[in-house]
Amino acid sequence: RLKRTVDHVKAVDGIRFSLPEGQTLGIVGESGSGKSTLARVVAGLLDPAHGSLTFDGAELSGTLAGRTEEQFRRIQMVFQNADTALNPMHSISAILARPLKMYFGLKGRALRERIDELMDLVRLPRELA
Repeated sequence: RLKRTVDHVKAVDGIRFSLPEGQTLGIVGESGSGKSTLARVVAGLLDPAHGSLTFDGAELSGTLAGRTEEQFRRIQMVFQNADTALNPMHSISAILARPLKMYFGLKGRALRERIDELMDLVRLPRELA
Protein backbone atom coordinates (compact mmCIF):
# COMPACT_ATOMS: atom_id res chain seq x y z
CA ARG A 1 0.00 0.00 0.00
CA LEU A 2 1.66 3.17 -1.22
CA LYS A 3 1.69 6.35 0.81
CA ARG A 4 3.21 9.70 -0.06
CA THR A 5 2.80 13.08 1.64
CA VAL A 6 3.47 16.34 -0.23
CA ASP A 7 3.64 19.62 1.68
CA HIS A 8 2.02 17.98 4.76
CA VAL A 9 -0.92 16.75 2.64
CA LYS A 10 -1.56 13.02 2.17
CA ALA A 11 -1.40 12.95 -1.62
CA VAL A 12 -1.39 9.15 -1.84
CA ASP A 13 -2.66 7.05 1.07
CA GLY A 14 -3.13 3.30 0.97
CA ILE A 15 -3.16 2.86 -2.81
CA ARG A 16 -2.98 -0.72 -4.01
CA PHE A 17 -3.45 -1.94 -7.58
CA SER A 18 -2.34 -4.67 -9.94
CA LEU A 19 -1.98 -4.21 -13.66
CA PRO A 20 -1.71 -7.38 -15.78
CA GLU A 21 0.57 -7.24 -18.82
CA GLY A 22 -1.11 -5.67 -21.84
CA GLN A 23 -3.72 -3.87 -19.74
CA THR A 24 -4.17 -0.14 -19.26
CA LEU A 25 -5.12 1.66 -16.07
CA GLY A 26 -6.68 5.11 -15.98
CA ILE A 27 -6.49 7.17 -12.79
CA VAL A 28 -9.32 9.69 -12.47
CA GLY A 29 -9.82 12.28 -9.76
CA GLU A 30 -10.24 15.90 -8.88
CA SER A 31 -7.39 18.35 -9.18
CA GLY A 32 -5.05 17.83 -6.25
CA SER A 33 -6.31 14.33 -5.46
CA GLY A 34 -2.89 12.67 -5.93
CA LYS A 35 -3.01 11.39 -9.52
CA SER A 36 0.26 13.03 -10.55
CA THR A 37 1.93 12.11 -7.27
CA LEU A 38 0.97 8.45 -7.79
CA ALA A 39 2.32 8.55 -11.36
CA ARG A 40 5.58 10.13 -10.16
CA VAL A 41 6.00 7.44 -7.48
CA VAL A 42 5.40 4.64 -10.01
CA ALA A 43 7.78 6.31 -12.50
CA GLY A 44 10.46 6.62 -9.81
CA LEU A 45 10.47 10.42 -9.75
CA LEU A 46 9.29 10.41 -6.11
CA ASP A 47 10.22 7.82 -3.51
CA PRO A 48 7.15 6.37 -1.76
CA ALA A 49 7.08 7.35 1.90
CA HIS A 50 5.64 3.94 2.72
CA GLY A 51 4.96 0.77 0.77
CA SER A 52 6.61 -0.90 -2.17
CA LEU A 53 6.30 -1.34 -5.90
CA THR A 54 6.49 -4.68 -7.68
CA PHE A 55 7.16 -4.93 -11.40
CA ASP A 56 7.31 -8.24 -13.30
CA GLY A 57 7.39 -10.09 -9.97
CA ALA A 58 10.41 -8.21 -8.58
CA GLU A 59 10.53 -5.31 -6.15
CA LEU A 60 10.98 -2.05 -8.01
CA SER A 61 13.29 0.61 -6.62
CA GLY A 62 11.48 3.72 -5.46
CA THR A 63 14.18 5.91 -7.01
CA LEU A 64 15.52 6.31 -10.52
CA ALA A 65 19.05 5.45 -9.37
CA GLY A 66 17.94 1.92 -8.51
CA ARG A 67 16.13 1.21 -11.77
CA THR A 68 17.38 -0.77 -14.76
CA GLU A 69 17.43 0.44 -18.36
CA GLU A 70 14.65 -2.06 -19.13
CA GLN A 71 12.50 -0.58 -16.37
CA PHE A 72 13.17 2.94 -17.71
CA ARG A 73 12.06 1.77 -21.14
CA ARG A 74 8.89 0.06 -19.93
CA ILE A 75 7.69 2.49 -17.24
CA GLN A 76 7.16 6.01 -18.52
CA MET A 77 4.82 8.91 -17.96
CA VAL A 78 2.61 10.24 -20.74
CA PHE A 79 1.69 13.83 -20.04
CA GLN A 80 -1.86 15.03 -20.58
CA ASN A 81 -0.98 18.36 -22.17
CA ALA A 82 1.34 17.95 -25.15
CA ASP A 83 2.30 21.62 -24.92
CA THR A 84 4.05 20.90 -21.63
CA ALA A 85 5.48 17.54 -22.72
CA LEU A 86 6.91 18.56 -26.09
CA ASN A 87 9.02 21.67 -26.32
CA PRO A 88 7.92 23.53 -29.47
CA MET A 89 11.43 25.01 -29.70
CA HIS A 90 12.88 21.54 -30.38
CA SER A 91 12.68 19.77 -33.73
CA ILE A 92 10.78 16.50 -34.06
CA SER A 93 14.13 14.86 -34.70
CA ALA A 94 15.57 16.13 -31.40
CA ILE A 95 12.44 15.04 -29.49
CA LEU A 96 12.58 11.53 -30.97
CA ALA A 97 16.37 11.24 -30.66
CA ARG A 98 16.53 11.74 -26.90
CA PRO A 99 14.79 8.49 -25.80
CA LEU A 100 16.36 6.57 -28.68
CA LYS A 101 19.81 7.57 -27.43
CA MET A 102 19.03 7.14 -23.72
CA TYR A 103 17.08 3.89 -23.77
CA PHE A 104 18.33 2.14 -26.89
CA GLY A 105 21.86 3.53 -27.26
CA LEU A 106 21.29 4.54 -30.87
CA LYS A 107 23.62 7.05 -32.50
CA GLY A 108 24.81 8.20 -35.89
CA ARG A 109 23.32 6.49 -38.92
CA ALA A 110 21.27 3.99 -36.88
CA LEU A 111 19.66 6.88 -34.98
CA ARG A 112 18.82 8.79 -38.16
CA GLU A 113 17.37 5.66 -39.81
CA ARG A 114 15.17 4.92 -36.78
CA ILE A 115 13.87 8.49 -36.73
CA ASP A 116 13.04 8.16 -40.44
CA GLU A 117 11.23 4.86 -39.74
CA LEU A 118 9.18 6.48 -36.98
CA MET A 119 8.27 9.42 -39.20
CA ASP A 120 7.15 6.97 -41.90
CA LEU A 121 5.18 4.95 -39.34
CA VAL A 122 3.02 7.94 -38.41
CA ARG A 123 2.95 9.18 -42.02
CA LEU A 124 4.74 12.46 -41.39
CA PRO A 125 7.06 13.78 -44.08
CA ARG A 126 10.70 13.21 -43.16
CA GLU A 127 11.35 16.86 -43.97
CA LEU A 128 9.48 17.82 -40.77
CA ALA A 129 12.02 15.97 -38.64
